[in-house]
Amino acid sequence: MATVLSHTEGEEVCEIVGDLTDAYVHTCQRVIRKMRWEPNCGNYGRLTVHDTVESRSKDFVKAFHLHCQSQPFLRDGAVIIESGTHQLVCNILSPKNAKIELIGGEGRQFEVDGVNYDTPDKEHTEAGWGQIVITDQGDDTHTEFLVELEIVKKENT
Repeated sequence: MATVLSHTEGEEVCEIVGDLTDAYVHTCQRVIRKMRWEPNCGNYGRLTVHDTVESRSKDFVKAFHLHCQSQPFLRDGAVIIESGTHQLVCNILSPKNAKIELIGGEGRQFEVDGVNYDTPDKEHTEAGWGQIVITDQGDDTHTEFLVELEIVKKENT
């Protein structure tokens, strides 16, 4: 449901830009996603996701979702997801007025708008913990989500 607008690949950066509007046409006039991978940033590289969302109504709640296998926590405005000796640090750079919700745990792994759409087939489902939902608290039709994701070694390991 997306159209690739551009794609670049090099030793320092790989980037793809896609138009996702068709997937959200019922609520949005335009949705563009840019994903940028910088393999030489930090110890393990950095992924930056930049969404530009133009909703059809200023009342429409625009959200950015990250799904995770283990329970995340907030630290210094960032969302941290731990796995073994490492952490995924998710820095939310935009919107500045973002609301960050951690939704998950037993009975809430598949929750959307207060309803858990659970599945009886747990054996073949990677349920994980749940999701991180970042919403824009503004009342404009235009929202920019900018999230940097970087793996770092846990302190004291």
